[in-house]
Amino acid sequence: LTGAKAARLSRLLAMGFPVPRGFCLTTCAYRQFLASNNIGSAIKRIIASTQDADLASRQIAALFVSRGLPVGIETALNNHLPSLGVPFVVRSSSTFEDGGSYSFAGQHNSELDVTPGRVSDAVRKCFGSLYSSSAIHYARSNGLNITEASMALLFQDLIVPAKAGVLFTVDPSSGDPNLLAIESVCGLSTTLVSGEVTPHLS
Repeated sequence: LTGAKAARLSRLLAMGFPVPRGFCLTTCAYRQFLASNNIGSAIKRIIASTQDADLASRQIAALFVSRGLPVGIETALNNHLPSLGVPFVVRSSSTFEDGGSYSFAGQHNSELDVTPGRVSDAVRKCFGSLYSSSAIHYARSNGLNITEASMALLFQDLIVPAKAGVLFTVDPSSGDPNLLAIESVCGLSTTLVSGEVTPHLS
């Protein structure tokens, strides 16, 4: 219901680790969006018939951004957004992401500096990012049917850090489980995850 990212953050929170406050819009909301806008079949048709991942991604993104949020989703957001500060962040949490065999790391969108007036756009963009060009290509390369995936969204307070990064509990270069690797950048980690900058490694 929550995708791997949200589920693991929930476990960290339960263990007492500092996790920015927030809430999760579950995969039920994603499926409700598809059903209420009748776009599920169109997505499957595009994935099946369009070999160019960039083109397929653009076509699917257009389906998401041109549709409205169902009333139930808008109501849920209006009820829970007052619990967050402004601005906040909307983070993707795919059911295919961060699995035991496949990662999909950095292939779905997070929207930063979101305000209540922009939340509808942020939700639709993050839902649609399930079918980013890189995610489609990665799924096909690994024999996965990406239309079987679903998307949950995390809404959290936006933390503006001096530095941010990613901790690998298995060294990504050697595969050594006894080595930790930390890649960090100044400011927000979006430039690191997107590959825009070369990180500091420790």
